[in-house]
Amino acid sequence: MALVAACNPATTRPAFMPLPQADTLVLRGAPGKVAAEAASWLIAQGMGVERWSERDAYVETTWYDTTAKQARRGEGDLTRLLTSVKIRCWADPGPPGQTRITVEAVYRPFYDPSQPARLREVSLPDSSGGQAIVKRMFADLNKRLGVRRDTTITQPRTSPTRP
Repeated sequence: MALVAACNPATTRPAFMPLPQADTLVLRGAPGKVAAEAASWLIAQGMGVERWSERDAYVETTWYDTTAKQARRGEGDLTRLLTSVKIRCWADPGPPGQTRITVEAVYRPFYDPSQPARLREVSLPDSSGGQAIVKRMFADLNKRLGVRRDTTITQPRTSPTRP
């Protein structure tokens, strides 16, 4: 008799991965705890949380207008596409006792309902209000959980050439 183990394919995580420009940190704690801390922080900032699961270690905000400081469900404020942002956090196991959290901040430069929503999303530039939110979140999570920057890219050292 064969025994088949089944798992629940239902998850709150989206079917897509974070954009390559997403910031990544390594924090102390289990993935669910880190996701809960991220969700609590985002809520405290006035951002609505559309999806959140401690079990799946995933958080997704509603659309948030960085100039009006308002959260909106659904498509957000279609008259303010360039200032409306969405933040997603994936928390995955990292080194023992730590979690790698990947945070993407996106906006939609145009509205075209004929295209899938994900194809309309673009990573925010570093100088945007949405990226400022992510930087503040990282700083505050650092105070709570301790953090090691994981996105530091070490450039290869070049030795001076000898004549």
